[in-house]
Amino acid sequence: MVRNSITLHQAAWTGDEATVRTILSRSKVNADTSLALTYAAYKGHDRIVRLLLCREDVNPNATEPNDEATPLLYAARNGHEAVVRLLLGQSGVDVDVNFRSDRGRTPIWWAAAYGHGGIVGMLLSRKDIEPEATDTFSLTPLMIAAKQGHKAVVQLLLDRDDVSPEFRSHHGLTALLLAEYGGHEAIVRLLTNNSRHHRSCRGRSVQDKIAFNKRKDTLARKFLERLDNTVTGGKIAAMTASTGGVRLVWNKNLRTTAGFAKWRKKVKSTGRILRVYACIELSERVVDDDGTVCKSCF
Repeated sequence: MVRNSITLHQAAWTGDEATVRTILSRSKVNADTSLALTYAAYKGHDRIVRLLLCREDVNPNATEPNDEATPLLYAARNGHEAVVRLLLGQSGVDVDVNFRSDRGRTPIWWAAAYGHGGIVGMLLSRKDIEPEATDTFSLTPLMIAAKQGHKAVVQLLLDRDDVSPEFRSHHGLTALLLAEYGGHEAIVRLLTNNSRHHRSCRGRSVQDKIAFNKRKDTLARKFLERLDNTVTGGKIAAMTASTGGVRLVWNKNLRTTAGFAKWRKKVKSTGRILRVYACIELSERVVDDDGTVCKSCF
């Protein structure tokens, strides 16, 4: 049993189609055929993948024990278009196109990250695809493609009505900010000129922007107060009362985060805290409307 298993897996990994055919032709195959499929998909051996998909004892959604990834996820990540086409198109094979790895990354997320435009296109053709599925860092396929500089993939995703270029991560990042940070000028122009992005980000009137600038301090302070009361029972306000409370600073240079907090304390030799100084710097580029004050700042 062990010998057959090792042989089948090794043959699938190395692309030895003849050996795979020999083992599969036996009346009883004492091996994990689903794991063999995973190995073949990982390496891009489409002919072996085709052989294994025809078997009833193969689970196309089985995960590799050490990496928690499916054959489709491996093939999409490694750029094996022929294998992805087989997994998506094989009759009677129900593949989970939205399977999430341990960091929440789906096959389309990985394909976008590595710039595999053909695979992104195939996955987008599926009706059950989730094109804006985020990973644990709340980055979408569009955002990671923009960050990595894959213009063709960015264009594919922007052509979808269910993909929003204005989506913000937990830290206030957008596809545009990530493209700017990476120095990908062509993608910056593409995102800026995108009609939906243009309407959303440039459509606000000058009066709207002026009005927001007048009330942004009040909005931020009210939200901080509510957050402090809810989480710490007002301890932050109490600790910083003698130094004027938490100071808010608006920074024009922060481009990839909504903001950050700084604090320091003055302590006596006995260990008693005398004063606490706290400051929160907020990005004027990221926190630019009422919604992002609450969604991205703290």
